[in-house]
Amino acid sequence: MESLFSRLQSYRPRPERDSKEDFFTEAFCYILEKNPKVLKAYIKHLLPNDSIEFAEQPPNIATQYKFGGKRPDVMIEFEDKNSEKYFIICEHKLNAREGTDQLADYYETLSIDLNNKEFKVGLLECITKYSEIETSMEKVKRSEVKYHEQTWRNIYPFMMDCKDNDLVIDTSIKMFDDFLNYMEELGMTRPAKYSAFEMAEFCKIPKLLQILDECIDGEAREEFNSIQGGKNQIVNFQNNSNWIRYKTILNGSIELNIGVYLDSEDFWSEITEFGDPDYPELVIYLSSNPSKEIRKKLLEFCKEFTAQYKSWKYLETLDWDWMVLVHISMRDFIGFKENQIAEIQKWYSNHLIELKKFIEENEI
Repeated sequence: MESLFSRLQSYRPRPERDSKEDFFTEAFCYILEKNPKVLKAYIKHLLPNDSIEFAEQPPNIATQYKFGGKRPDVMIEFEDKNSEKYFIICEHKLNAREGTDQLADYYETLSIDLNNKEFKVGLLECITKYSEIETSMEKVKRSEVKYHEQTWRNIYPFMMDCKDNDLVIDTSIKMFDDFLNYMEELGMTRPAKYSAFEMAEFCKIPKLLQILDECIDGEAREEFNSIQGGKNQIVNFQNNSNWIRYKTILNGSIELNIGVYLDSEDFWSEITEFGDPDYPELVIYLSSNPSKEIRKKLLEFCKEFTAQYKSWKYLETLDWDWMVLVHISMRDFIGFKENQIAEIQKWYSNHLIELKKFIEENEI
């Protein structure tokens, strides 16, 4: 199988199509191909009622396989120890619907091949993001070819089990972990249902966001605006998956962010050994794209700055856009019973004053 990067090049973004489904499929199959024990476990996951004992020759897996005049997402073929052939076609769906009679055509072609003794066992597997979908399979006369549907939420715990049971080879662990994180980013990890408690909590979200926004208002916003100076980009409020923040661009290359990081456990696993994963984290940081020319000068600035102001942390890595930050857990403000919002705003303001003073002195 060719390089993963060569395969992904075919799916570079185009205005007329969303490549996310193809990207995901290529990455998933690359993980399976590079981890033979995981691939065999995956086959048994797809065929739980078959007692498979594999032949010595490893299973073959391919993407965009030519089949019956079409190109299903994934093909898997292998032989058992009795030289009996198995053939599996998988169709992956993230957000797209089924193409016209897509599954029905795959199934009928598999049925013809099975009747012609091309293989002993044939399976058509459809994996979707949320639930069973209405497909062309409803009008197909079933043969001995197996058909099964499941969601990616079933695949994620399977992948976790493979890792926990040491089926992943050592050289693939980092990529395997990255793929699990990718599944999480695509919303494939949690159960496809909400508890009554979670449903009730949804109503509190607007109020909670308003409270968090107040934390970076008042004197915190004033100091932030004074650094920004109205020279470039207006201050923007952003609500991303993990951030409630303001950001601005300094000198066209440096990004200054202040805000509240909500997923503190994820944040601290990436940034530092410190932090409190049970509470939001208040953060101020500078960042710059590693490809920018100012990057080297800014790194020196950050080293000098953190040497003078000990509460700030310098991130000695070129892998991150982030270079210098200061942080504190919201838990530390529980003791301020009278006016916690004002104390939080003061925390932001004091550290922004430090940063502003150093920026002015060093002409960044």
